[in-house]
Amino acid sequence: MAEVIMIQGNQAVQQEKPKLRVCAYARVSSKSDEQQYSFFGQVQYYTRLINENPEWEYVDIYADEGLTGTRKDKRDEFNRMLDDCREGKIDKILTKAVSRFARNISECVEIVKELKELGVTVYFEEQQLDSGRPSDFTAICVYATIAQEESISIAQNMRMSCTARMKLGTYKQVNAPYGYYIENDEFKINEEQAQVVRVIFRAYNEGKSIYKIADELNQAGVPTKFGGVTWRIKDISYILSNVRYKGDALLQKSYRDGFPYKAKKNRGEKDKYYKYNANVPIVSREEFDKAVKLLSKRRELYYSGRTTQEHSFSHTIVCRECGSIYRKKDRWDGKYAWVCRQHDYGADKCPSKPIDDACIRKAYILMYNRLKENQEYILHPMLSQIEMIRTNSAEKNLIGDINIQIAQTTEQVLSINRLKAKGLIEPVSYIEENNRLNEQIIKLRKQKKKFQQKNEFDKVIEQTKKLLKEFEITGAIADFDREQFRRVVQKIYADSDVLTFRLINNLELDIRIEEVL
Repeated sequence: MAEVIMIQGNQAVQQEKPKLRVCAYARVSSKSDEQQYSFFGQVQYYTRLINENPEWEYVDIYADEGLTGTRKDKRDEFNRMLDDCREGKIDKILTKAVSRFARNISECVEIVKELKELGVTVYFEEQQLDSGRPSDFTAICVYATIAQEESISIAQNMRMSCTARMKLGTYKQVNAPYGYYIENDEFKINEEQAQVVRVIFRAYNEGKSIYKIADELNQAGVPTKFGGVTWRIKDISYILSNVRYKGDALLQKSYRDGFPYKAKKNRGEKDKYYKYNANVPIVSREEFDKAVKLLSKRRELYYSGRTTQEHSFSHTIVCRECGSIYRKKDRWDGKYAWVCRQHDYGADKCPSKPIDDACIRKAYILMYNRLKENQEYILHPMLSQIEMIRTNSAEKNLIGDINIQIAQTTEQVLSINRLKAKGLIEPVSYIEENNRLNEQIIKLRKQKKKFQQKNEFDKVIEQTKKLLKEFEITGAIADFDREQFRRVVQKIYADSDVLTFRLINNLELDIRIEEVL
């Protein structure tokens, strides 16, 4: 009888559980010293907490500074964290409280549900709630509702306060238009900029178009309010219609409505408040009123009866020659073409010629079908190569280290601000140290952005897979479909000879216009 030897299994290895991949999300919603210190404290605390737990694997600390919690599209780090969850990099999220995670109940519930489906749980320390426990989900919704109502109440009180001050004429604006600066709550004239404002009014009243005025300012290299050298048509139009320049003030020209709050132009939905002699004027009332009447007459002449309609390629085609966006232009035969805005102002401004809408549609169909036929030679090799060079875990950990350094440097800025407020630091020393620290923060943020850009490989991989899925579901196409086009293409770069389609995964493919004529 053959001898049998038993080889014992390693029970410890078999029973060892994989570590939970844990991250934390921190946010501060104001610029107060205490909140900023809290930001530094959260980053430091969560980094230590995760690293010291033997059952956890540190992923990252995602931290947004001084941003609103009512809308997730305003929080870059929050969105980066969600992307990492969708890509299967995170198992658990730690955060201080429901109000730090979201103050919009619908988004909070939506996100928590999505994360749960992805196998990611969220732990709210302040409330001791875990989205992984079914009994806690209702409580999370309740706390999100309370946080939202608190945010709404604060916003309503602030709006009521502003409206009351507008009625009394005591409302103080914190931003001054071009030509002014604010000192001790009063508008003062910036004489250098004021001269430009006077030139704009004089030129317009003498018959020059808004476009011509903007072009001349650009040719002369006149700086804009923030130091740029590009004057746009809307910049000139704003100056010509702003009553501040004749010494008055029109308040509540815009308002915030809905939740999450969105700024809207006040077209009569809310009361407006007009204050005479609110500030020192730059032009006379006669000159201002003449410009406004002329502006109104020209708008009525050129724009009367026009309606805005979103077309297939709106905001999508970019001129390769000058960088302008193409716009739709009706033709004599009832059809329409797409033309570079600069070329439309004059052929001497840009050489790019108009392109028929039908030509662009045919070019897209040709490009799409070619790529589908050759996906094995283009997309599959591209996907394999990018997966080989994607960011490694060591670089991801560096982002967390940079977050800590940014928080520490931010705390130092606040510390010297406190010393300055108490008169405990010399002005010269304060300026030097403040500049040094701010330069350090800028440098750290650039480093962080560099590492985050490397993580763009993950997005390219995801979008390339979406393209392959699109080919699988849709197959070859014979007709143009707007929704299908937007699932595939980001931008089109055009000139008189070539259309370059930039796809959602940043791949660029050329179609010569002569191929589809």
